[in-house]
Amino acid sequence: MKFLLLIDESGNYDLNVHSHDDNYLAICGVLTSSNSYRKIDNDLKDFKKDFVGNKDLVLHSRDIRNKSGDFSFLQDDFTNKKFLTRLSNIIEKTQYRIICPVIDKGELRNSRRDDLGNVYHLAVTFLLERVRYVLQEFRNIEKQLTIVIESRNPKEDKRLKKHIEGTISYGTMFVNAKDFDDLNIKIFFNTKKDNINGLQFADLFAYPILRHVIYPQQENFAYNLLLEKIHKKHGKVDGAGIKIFPK
Repeated sequence: MKFLLLIDESGNYDLNVHSHDDNYLAICGVLTSSNSYRKIDNDLKDFKKDFVGNKDLVLHSRDIRNKSGDFSFLQDDFTNKKFLTRLSNIIEKTQYRIICPVIDKGELRNSRRDDLGNVYHLAVTFLLERVRYVLQEFRNIEKQLTIVIESRNPKEDKRLKKHIEGTISYGTMFVNAKDFDDLNIKIFFNTKKDNINGLQFADLFAYPILRHVIYPQQENFAYNLLLEKIHKKHGKVDGAGIKIFPK
């Protein structure tokens, strides 16, 4: 059975931060079967064509929130409401799971731990471990996992690919190498210009999840919409679909 894991981030991996919000990095993974992904892809293509006349529009969380750039047409209240209602319906009706590790860089810095390396790589390790736990549900089925990651730059992509390959080859403290090997993992990097709809889902989801982690008491309609899709263990997202580290 074929699966896809589509990965994007909110925040950055620089430990030298200048504001409270900058203390956090979220790596959002959208896990779905290849069959379910076809519906996600087709639904988003139809959605884009209905609003702008073609499927080349790239959904970008910041521009949608700010109603700017290619999404300045959302400054019209009626169009904005129609757009968000239709997009919310696609988010609700399609099949996938969200896993989103969040690194609290401020706490990590205060812990004075110098053995953790790149925080982006650390978050991806947490993500891969949880993806493995989810796919354990599909027992006695040959699996193939394709990982598609939002490209940052060739140098960082190469480092991340090497890190993922090392994680697969040697395992982690919690998942052994054989369990990763059984997933037959392939890794690809794509830019925003490649217009990968699954990566746009990950981009849309990362921000509201991160805002919920930083400001859990704030009203967050987008997070509430996503809550049903976030991976849970014993009915709870903490430590499962949302892993905050350190905590």
